[in-house]
Amino acid sequence: MTRVLIVDDDESQLKQLARAFLARRNLDVVTASSGEAARLLLDNESIDIVLTDLQMPDINGLQLAQWLVQQHPQVMLFAMTAYPDDDSVEQLRELGGIHCFTKPLDVAAVHDRFAETLATGLQGHLSNVSLPSVLQLIEMDGKTCTLHIESQGQIGALYVDTGRLIDARTETQRGTEAAIEITSWPTPTLVIVNQCRTNAITVDRPVSFILMESMRRLDEDSRDQPAAPAPAEAGPGFDPFADLPPTPPPVPPAAAEPAPDQAILVLDLEGQTVRRVVGGFPHLEEIATLVRTIYQAQTAALALAGADDDVEELVITAGRFWALCRPLPSRHARVVVLLFDPEARANIVLQRMELDRFVDEGA
Repeated sequence: MTRVLIVDDDESQLKQLARAFLARRNLDVVTASSGEAARLLLDNESIDIVLTDLQMPDINGLQLAQWLVQQHPQVMLFAMTAYPDDDSVEQLRELGGIHCFTKPLDVAAVHDRFAETLATGLQGHLSNVSLPSVLQLIEMDGKTCTLHIESQGQIGALYVDTGRLIDARTETQRGTEAAIEITSWPTPTLVIVNQCRTNAITVDRPVSFILMESMRRLDEDSRDQPAAPAPAEAGPGFDPFADLPPTPPPVPPAAAEPAPDQAILVLDLEGQTVRRVVGGFPHLEEIATLVRTIYQAQTAALALAGADDDVEELVITAGRFWALCRPLPSRHARVVVLLFDPEARANIVLQRMELDRFVDEGA
């Protein structure tokens, strides 16, 4: 049964609304006569929908909405007012409010809107998922939705409009920085709502940049951790490298040499190694790790969608580099990657021709 919390400081009107909604089927109604009382109920009880008056003396409806989107973003928010104005309605929309009704309410119409929202709203609940894979899948399919994410006591929300991430919020941040933080959280739990709960645009970078920046920061944080204690001294005859495979002999470069501001890599996805490098590029090992992770996430996203397809080409664009990636036709899971500086040579058509030549001449 759907549980609705009605919030209004006019107690006479509050009782009338509660009786009217209780007369409807499949609704359980609780009430609060102030924003503070509403907060206590939301923190201690399970609520599906909040219907709040905008004009209240202690905590008004907009302040309650701002608190709600931070503390209980999965709750569907509606508002009501006798004096609607464009600014308040727009603020409500930016805070995730679905609709603002004008008093006196048409209870039947409000109930129908609740039912419509519930029918098209909540889509799924996922635990311990790969958030990067889910985001890339949503982007690829051009979906519109809101993702509510919880991880180790942290709460956040990502808002996607036709595949584009437009807004992100945590308890302390909003925009691109919030998106980067959320995508770095471990073992998240997701609630997917089939609506974009805002029209505010606060994220100014593509999903590919956000995922790479998140991984880069996680990598930096891991490097800053104290080194693990040295293992105990081994006894006589112990060889710490005995189980490692022999280092493969160097492979001569292919005939097609990349330009000085480029590098061509062959990545082994199974062995997590760079098998070949031609040319040079700043922070090459770090970028190779990012490219491998994004490529594997894209492959996982296709599998998650049940698509009977393989990645044929992947273009990754970032501030420091662009990467053109293609799988190699071999028995091993290998990918050839052309890295180049977008400031120096950003013509993707020329890069494709160069990668074709490199593959044809010996990759």
